[in-house]
Amino acid sequence: MTTTLTAQQVFLSSVHAVSSLTNTEAAMALPVAITATVTYYKKGNVSLFLQEGDEAIYVEATDDEKLAAGDRVSVRGLTEASFRPEVKGLSVRLLGHGVLPHPTNANFKQLIQGQLDCRRVTLHATVRGANFVMDGGVRNIHLQLLLDGGNIDAEVLDNGSVSLSKLMDAEVVITGVVAGKFDTRMQMTGILLEIPSLSDLKIVKLGTLAPWAIPIVPMDEIMKGYDIRDRTRRVRVQGSVTYYQPGTSVVLQRGKRSLWISTQYEGPLRIGNVADVTGFPDVHNGSLSLIRGMVEDTGMSSPIAAMPQDVDGLSLGLHAFELVSVEGRFLTAVREAAQDEYVLKSGDHLFTAIYRHPDRGTGKPPAPMLQIPLGSTIRLTGICIMDSDDRLMGSVAFYVLLRSSEDIAVVASAPLLSVHNLVLLVGLLLLVLMIVGGIIPEQDVAPLKQAGVAAVYTPKDFDITRIVHDIVEIVGERN
Repeated sequence: MTTTLTAQQVFLSSVHAVSSLTNTEAAMALPVAITATVTYYKKGNVSLFLQEGDEAIYVEATDDEKLAAGDRVSVRGLTEASFRPEVKGLSVRLLGHGVLPHPTNANFKQLIQGQLDCRRVTLHATVRGANFVMDGGVRNIHLQLLLDGGNIDAEVLDNGSVSLSKLMDAEVVITGVVAGKFDTRMQMTGILLEIPSLSDLKIVKLGTLAPWAIPIVPMDEIMKGYDIRDRTRRVRVQGSVTYYQPGTSVVLQRGKRSLWISTQYEGPLRIGNVADVTGFPDVHNGSLSLIRGMVEDTGMSSPIAAMPQDVDGLSLGLHAFELVSVEGRFLTAVREAAQDEYVLKSGDHLFTAIYRHPDRGTGKPPAPMLQIPLGSTIRLTGICIMDSDDRLMGSVAFYVLLRSSEDIAVVASAPLLSVHNLVLLVGLLLLVLMIVGGIIPEQDVAPLKQAGVAAVYTPKDFDITRIVHDIVEIVGERN
């Protein structure tokens, strides 16, 4: 759909006007017409960062603009809700080249609290990792940086003039634009610094040793090099308990927000009750989480209803850690030492449901697995767990974490005309054919096909393996 902006509309005419919106207001697709300075744009990517004075915004442009940092541009578009209000660019017009805004000296606390989002900054850091990565067919240098207070990532276009070994463990001064790292629900999970050019990276002090000059240590002794000073503050959250594995994990949900908590707590905790949890913020597989959690059941009941979802939405990570229900055709089940696993198919998606044995490690045998007829349609209720919760990954693998056998319900029986039953029947019929020699003569092929018979086999093309394969294919199409 093409959107046209007219002269009669009232436009937001400054970066400040857009930045001052709430996300609720930005979601109304308000018209924008602003002039500002480009601080970052990379051809092949839609991310365009603009700044005017001390305020900056993100614009979703096209991936083929001819822009460079310092360009003055006129942008027309519509507001969108995101981590902060942003602009969906409908047109970007180059006005000329100007002067980049002076970078703000930044520290980790300002970055992680979102105080400098989209702004041009300068910071001091130590390079802890450096690798070449491909982004849109272009080779970039991806840096992992240590600041006083935490770690961030940075990315800069590679022009072939830098040695990664030289960067490793070096102290650097970097100037770039602050971009966040977000999960699929636009919750910030970290910081990414977009660096326009290698000229914006200055080495202040080289590392003590080159990476390949470091002495080799035995694999079982690598922890001897571990040394961290952690000043992360304890935080407290509250929500309804949707999952509890004593001594391992708790999942809380409040509205559309949900959180995984790693904990050694083994006390009483009722599913559906409100719990208080304190712990330390962390990121696991791209998702927000709490570690070293302390848990207290408030005794207040506020159960969460599982929301029906389809597998497409679940695979996009839109409901990570949420209590969901989803249906699929049951294919098989396997009991392992610590868990039961059920395999299902829905549309083009193959996914699993996992039930962790509650008494693992105690020697107490788990309850027998449910006996589910193959091909049945079953409804699962549980926690959606993603392999990765990075919103840029697109569709990824997921599984449903079950709380008990009551989270599995058969909603439709397997069709009588199933592949399994047909294969047994075909085997019997073929045996009879081979015994009595009942193979269709050549002259009967055309009349049978005209009558609607899907496949006919004559003596010259009688092949048991091929016949079984064809019948399975036909039954699959009909079902």
